[in-house]
Amino acid sequence: MKFKPLHDRVLIEVLDSSEKTAGGIIIPDT
Repeated sequence: MKFKPLHDRVLIEVLDSSEKTAGGIIIPDT
């Protein structure tokens, strides 16, 4: 899984919530 998060916080939230759309797009809970 490779992507460039706008902020390290986004990456942490993604790993914590593991929220993804069917297309695989990461949707952090902001």
